[in-house]
Amino acid sequence: MVKVVFAYGTLRDPAVQTEVWGRVTPGRPDVLRGWRLSFIETDEGVYPLVIPDADSRVAGELLTVTDEELAKIDAYETAAYRRERLVLESGSTAWVYVQAPGQERARG
Repeated sequence: MVKVVFAYGTLRDPAVQTEVWGRVTPGRPDVLRGWRLSFIETDEGVYPLVIPDADSRVAGELLTVTDEELAKIDAYETAAYRRERLVLESGSTAWVYVQAPGQERARG
């Protein structure tokens, strides 16, 4: 079964896509309203993150992946993120990786 993921950060990078789930996945543009782009510091570095903000929007891409690929993306995203189903500007519903509870290292 296919799943749709809203990618706004590293998941948009073809090199990351190939490394994480084994193929380049073309995306289609969309926008996430009511969230803003921030960043989170982890032991591995600083990564993009979306956090709620009623007046903001985040541009990204919708990627269609399989259940197996989604499981690989979950592992890549680590405990700093949680996956949440959200409605995008286009009306599409997609999985979006947002800040996990207890992750206060977000900045920006």
